[in-house]
Amino acid sequence: MKDNRQIFLIFLAYYGITCVTNIYFLFGPFYERMGASPQAVGLFLSIFYLVMLLCRPLGSVVMSGSIFGVR
Repeated sequence: MKDNRQIFLIFLAYYGITCVTNIYFLFGPFYERMGASPQAVGLFLSIFYLVMLLCRPLGSVVMSGSIFGVR
C-alpha cells in the first residue's frame, strides 16, 4: 500500500509540473505588468525551461533506479 501511495504522489507531482510548463508562457505578460523588462521576462522564462530540461533525466534515473524501482 505504501508503494501505491508513493507512485500516486509522484504522479501528482509530475502532473502538476506538466500543467505549469504548459501554461508558464502566460506568465510573461504578467511579469511585464509587474514592472519587469522584456529582457528580464525572457531570461526568467528561459531559465525555467532550461531547468526543466536538465531535471527530467534526473527524474528518470530516480524512478527507474534503486530509489523506487518502477519500470
